[in-house]
Parts: sequence; C-alpha cells; structure tokens
Amino acid sequence: MIQTFILRRALLFIGILLITTLILAPLLIGWSVLYTSGGAQFVVRHLPRHMAGITLDIVGVTGTVADGLHVERVEIDHELVHLKFTDIAGRAALAPLLLQTIRVPHASVATAEITVKRRAHPPTPSPPGFLPRWLLINAEDLQVRQVSLSVYNGAHLELADLSGAAVLRHESIRFFQATGLMQGAHVSATGQLSAQDPLGLQGKVHLDWHPAGQPAYVLDGTARGDLNRLSVVARTESPFRADVTGQLLDMTGHLHWLASIFVHQLDLKA
Repeated sequence: MIQTFILRRALLFIGILLITTLILAPLLIGWSVLYTSGGAQFVVRHLPRHMAGITLDIVGVTGTVADGLHVERVEIDHELVHLKFTDIAGRAALAPLLLQTIRVPHASVATAEITVKRRAHPPTPSPPGFLPRWLLINAEDLQVRQVSLSVYNGAHLELADLSGAAVLRHESIRFFQATGLMQGAHVSATGQLSAQDPLGLQGKVHLDWHPAGQPAYVLDGTARGDLNRLSVVARTESPFRADVTGQLLDMTGHLHWLASIFVHQLDLKA
C-alpha cells in the first residue's frame, strides 16, 4: 500500500511538472525573444536566408525588441532590386506583435541604397510582393539621413534628411507626410508603391526650391502609373504659372518623355 501511495504521488508530481513546463516554456521563450539580446539574435540567426526569390542578410544585431534594437546592416536582394540599409535603430510596440503586426513608434536609418536591376529572366506568373502576406509593418515616425536610388540605365537620385510615416503590406507600401531635401530643393510627398512588374506608383508631390541668386521655384504635381508609363500632371506657381501634363516612358530602360505645357503667366524680369 505504501509503495502504491508513493508511486501515485510520484506520477502526480511528474504530471504537474510536465503541465507546468508546457505552460511556462512558451512564456519563457517569448520573454527571452522580447527582453534579451541573445533571444533577438537567436531569432535573427534562424531566419531563412532565401525565401520566395529573395535573399536576406542581417548583420550586427544588438539590444532587445522591448527596449530597442540596433542593426548594423540589412540587405535584401531580389532579381529586380537590391536594397541596403545601414545603422538601423528602432523599437517595436509589443501588443501588436500578437496580431502579426510590427508597429514602430520611431525608427532611424543612416543610409538607404536602392538599386534597380535589369531583368535577367522572364517574369513569373505569380505577382511580386514586398512582405509575406501575413505580415504588416507600421512605421509611425521614420528618419533616414541619406537615400540613394540608382537604375541600371544610369539614372541616379539622392535625398537627404528624409522623414515621414509608412505602412508596409504584402502588395503595397503607403507613405505619409514624407519630407526631405533633393539637390537643395525641399520636397514633400504622399503616395503608394505597388508590388507589380514593373513597379507601380502613385502620389502627390510639392517642391519648393530657392537657388541662390535666382527666383523661387514652387511646383505641385501628381503621378500615377508604373515604371514603363508614368502619367504626370503638374502646376508651377513660381517664377511663372503653367500647367504641365505628360508621361515618363521606359524609366528603367531608355528613358524618354512626352509633355504639353500651357503657360498662364510669364514674367521675363523675374
């Protein structure tokens, strides 16, 4: 009887221990991932490097998800584009992670390099995507010190001190109140990039340029289309008033454009 009693107590203790372990283990793993640097580094090390035609490299992760992460370099390589980001710092809100949403109240990036590549293979039937279908990223306050865009046809564009907000989904990147400096001109924009082949985009832009010794240039415009055919409508308010409508064609190949201009007011003394 005593042996049977002891055996029952032992089995009960083992059962309670197993149940407690099953309950606590996921909580401990989640705590480690969110609140320790080693947990965050473990997750990054075990992310798939190749997925759906995309190669992902993440280097130099320090800090924690809860208190803020710093990443030395992130590179994303796709057949059509290569992205490189350096000196990334930010913190994600924890509650939205349960809904597969990454909400970043503030993040900063030192440099962002975007290189559009020439297609080497015929397009696939499946549409491209920016993110996995289940993931959503909401960057509420994003600061980028230097942005460069290079296209294989030789076109190059640089922006400095870029700030704004963005929502990234599988099929789109929507940006709000984006402002920055482009070759000395102050630029602000809202719009959306669409994951299609070629890249689709639509947006509104305001440009304010004050070159030294010259009159101020003020322009408002909208654009809609893709990198093969982008329709543009713009209006200049200074130093002359004019309406411009046109199209930018084959922007990733032999860039050319068609446009018509209607001048309302022109002051040659300005």
